This record gives sequence, C-alpha cells and structure tokens, in this order.
Amino acid sequence: MKQSKCANDSADSVALYLSRPLLALALSLYIQSGVKYILTQGDSILITTMATLPEQGAYALASNYGGLVARMILQPIEESSRFLFARLCSSPGGLKRTEPDISHAQVILRDIIKAYNILALLSWTIGPSLAPRLLQLLVGRKWTDTGAGDVLAIYCYYIPLLAINGVTEAFVSAVATSADLQRQSVFMGAYFFGFASAAYIFLGVLGLGAQGLVWANCVNMVLRILFNGRYILTFFGGIGQVSFQ
Repeated sequence: MKQSKCANDSADSVALYLSRPLLALALSLYIQSGVKYILTQGDSILITTMATLPEQGAYALASNYGGLVARMILQPIEESSRFLFARLCSSPGGLKRTEPDISHAQVILRDIIKAYNILALLSWTIGPSLAPRLLQLLVGRKWTDTGAGDVLAIYCYYIPLLAINGVTEAFVSAVATSADLQRQSVFMGAYFFGFASAAYIFLGVLGLGAQGLVWANCVNMVLRILFNGRYILTFFGGIGQVSFQ
C-alpha cells in the first residue's frame, strides 16, 4: 500500500511539472521528425540499391552542390519564417486569431511564395543549361563527364519545389495542433511510398539513373506542397481570409 501510495504521489508530482498538451505536441513532433528522417534518407537507400556506382557518385556530387543552396539560403528563411508565423498566429494559450496578426502572416507567406515563384521561373529556364557549365568550372571535366552535370541540371527543377515546401511546411508546423501534426505524419508516411514508387518507375523502368532519383524527389515535394497548400487554405478559410493573389 505504501509503495502504491508513493507511486501515485510521484505521478501526481510529475503531472504538476509537465503539461499533457505539451507532451502530446512533443510526441507528435518526435514522430514527425522520425518520418522526415526516413524521407530524407530514403533517396540514399534507393540510390544504393537501384543505381550503379558511377550514378551514385554523380548523384552525390550534384546533391551536395545543389544542397548548398538549401543549407545557405533556404534553411535560414525557413527557420526564421517558422518562428515568425508561430509568434503571429499562436500563443502559449493556443491559437490567437487576431485579425491584424493573421493578416500580417498571410501577407508575409504570400510574398515569400511569390518571390519563390519568380526564382523558380529563373531556375527552370536558365538553371538546366547553366548548372553543368558551373560544375565544370568547379570540379573540372572529369566529373562532368560522369553525368553529374546532367543530374545538377535536373536539380534546378527540384530546388524551387524544395523552397516552396520549406516555407509552407514552416507555416503548418507553426500553427498546427497536435492532431494536425499527427495527421501530417501519416501523410508523410504515404508520401514515402509515393516517392518509392516514383523512384522505381524512373530508375527501374525508365532507367534514368541518378536523374530519375531527382525526378522522384520532385514528385515527393509536389505531394508535400499539395498537403501544405490545402492546410493553409483551410486555415485562412476558417477565418475568412483566403486571398493569395
């Protein structure tokens, strides 16, 4: 009896210091981080099982150089946007749906997406022809002859999608409830199967090698952007603000 009483007292004392909603949110974020890690490492698993060694090297070189843009430019914008959207659209007590703050967040999100769309047009029109030449200047013809330049050219289609997904996902993670994050984690698991199916088609059926893996990543980004876009429209539609023109 004394042991049971001590256990109950201990549980009650822990409950005083820990917030159940905060614990639920932390668990949802933990699960989501695990799913994101699987998605991030999914291309590494697929490239090692479905591509030759030269194709793996070409993909590694192109993804490392292409990833510099994401790490140096896109990631800081994504992180700062997440904190800004969280400050404008939520508070420690839950969602704070004050019209000026929500309108401000909508304007910021709209302007960032518009800027990314302009950059996407430049990347999709100029990037594929410019990227192989830049890679040749950086690493020489030895690596560009392996096909890394062609993979980097396809990467120019992937980076704008990565940028749009980053900022929209930052908004979703900033304003979503614990239930919303759990639903997003489930969808991310489904996206992995979509990504794996696209990779099988591009690599196994069409034989595109490392280029096919980048195209599969593009498919994955499009699916995630569609989910984020639907959530954002639902969020602003619930408070009567849906204009993104």
